[in-house]
Amino acid sequence: MIVAALSTNATYPCAGYRIRATATHHLDTVTIRIAGLVRPVPCMASFDQASGEIAIACARVLCIRFGEEVDRYVLLHQPEREGHNITIVTVTNMFTQVSIQRP
Repeated sequence: MIVAALSTNATYPCAGYRIRATATHHLDTVTIRIAGLVRPVPCMASFDQASGEIAIACARVLCIRFGEEVDRYVLLHQPEREGHNITIVTVTNMFTQVSIQRP
């Protein structure tokens, strides 16, 4: 398992918006479905991106769905490099940005 750290390309009027999401795995693809955004209470006035983390299975393709929008990434696993690094190649990203973290 790895951890996908997500953030939105859009900004929101409070610092600390969180992304609610679930993940499913099929063959070499992980699909993250964003269920919505959680507004922080209290709302600290600031323009900031929403963010969140979700544990996912190692895969080659990562799809992130939010309504009708679909962002796609290819995950290139490089076991020969120190720490088994994963390089993220963006195919389309209208809504999100992703980084991969080891748990």
